[in-house]
Amino acid sequence: MWGDNRRRLLALGATVAALAFSTQAAASGTARAAGGCEPVWTDPSGDAYEELPYQGAPAFVGFYQSQLDLVSGTVWRSGPDLVVRIHAAGMEPKLPDGFGGESWESFLQIGSNTIDALAQYDLTGTQYGFFVNNQGFHLASGVMVTGAGGYVEIDVPLAGIGSPADSTPVTPTLARTLEWADAGVTPSLAVVPAANYGVLGSDVDHATGGSQTTVGATCP
Repeated sequence: MWGDNRRRLLALGATVAALAFSTQAAASGTARAAGGCEPVWTDPSGDAYEELPYQGAPAFVGFYQSQLDLVSGTVWRSGPDLVVRIHAAGMEPKLPDGFGGESWESFLQIGSNTIDALAQYDLTGTQYGFFVNNQGFHLASGVMVTGAGGYVEIDVPLAGIGSPADSTPVTPTLARTLEWADAGVTPSLAVVPAANYGVLGSDVDHATGGSQTTVGATCP
């Protein structure tokens, strides 16, 4: 799995070397109101701890990371976009010394396509995008809303995932947060994520499964 992730995300680094991400990086933000939208997956809080020793950051092994502590996720349609939100216990852009970046991902099965919507933060800011069937990275807009109950939002354009009909099932399969070490690699848009991702990286928290919804589901 790590090999696949590393290849995918190194491809992302190559992509952003030529293209700028659409970003909304800030200490706080405002996004669409969730209204009555029910989570499609939930996860107990208090379980986001590092799982691997990190070269250059041994003091943080086992350190609780509230911004990477998954709580719930929602998915709904808003105009031309599929809005994917990943909620954390205490969302904030924070990197302990010795770490190069962190990410939030939501994997969704939409018809015959697997969509990986992600947001990631490094020293350059917060960036948003998605993969389709583990191939090629696509830019997306998004926002990070900080604080207790905060979230990252990735606005996946439906045109970018084959323009599925409103009745197409959306099934969450996996959500996860990751953090990787900065082993002498200075983070920048040209090298996001760091080349050692998957070697010194760690799956901090994850949630599997969830409730099926449809592309056309809305949240007033």
